[in-house]
Amino acid sequence: MAVAGHEGQTLVQTLRAAGANAICIATSPDPSPDVRQRWRVAGAALCLTKPVNPAILGAIARQLVTQGHLPDPLGIRSTPS
Repeated sequence: MAVAGHEGQTLVQTLRAAGANAICIATSPDPSPDVRQRWRVAGAALCLTKPVNPAILGAIARQLVTQGHLPDPLGIRSTPS
């Protein structure tokens, strides 16, 4: 679904606070680390930069659904604080 501004992050936070545990993959035209971190803090599994290749999105979604996480071979993924 498309929402403007920070409303998507607020929606994810509200859903998490209500006990929802669905996997959320956010997209943003802004590739900055700050935006990605805000989405992770809100409760998204990750934030991809638009435009997103549908095949890559599908592969990421399958990985998250089947294994619950994405590989982080360099150990650089930050965790929400």
